[in-house]
Amino acid sequence: SRMQTFLGSAGGEMKLMARGELPAVLKEVFSKIYADGSDFLHLSSSSGMSMDISKWCKSFVHGGYIRTIKLVTTHPKLGKLQTLDTQRMVWGKDKKTLVVENRTMTPDFPNGLQWRVERRCVYTQVSPGVVLLTITAGVFVIHPFHKAGQLQKAVERTLPEDARSHFQAIYNTILLDKIVM
Repeated sequence: SRMQTFLGSAGGEMKLMARGELPAVLKEVFSKIYADGSDFLHLSSSSGMSMDISKWCKSFVHGGYIRTIKLVTTHPKLGKLQTLDTQRMVWGKDKKTLVVENRTMTPDFPNGLQWRVERRCVYTQVSPGVVLLTITAGVFVIHPFHKAGQLQKAVERTLPEDARSHFQAIYNTILLDKIVM
């Protein structure tokens, strides 16, 4: 029973989007950003967005732990949009790394069930109080469709900005607690 890979993209197809250091230890990153009951997703989402987050559960198919995040947002032109995010988390050896992978689908988009955005966040404890975060991302076409290439390029152009703001939100969350304490 070999583990299935969670992301469709091979490592080489995902591009580096953001990288930087966080003043933290991995346990802090986990508890503040990913732990069940953490406020991070709610705090970093825009207002007028409803969110439903499942608890982490062990994945026997992919290894590690998996949860789902359902988002409903209102788009100025497209109206209500539902986004389904499946997140996988796995700890590395000796708990020196934490890898969090995301598959994001928006079924309401054109051909929305035939492609998804994939993102990988790799957290590495590089020194006692410093974690290096590397974010890679890409667009994975599940089933080819008319003009898939154009859509892929258009969506890819939005990924660096998304990754930078994701990094910033994580950074701010970790830093804020340090300042408040």
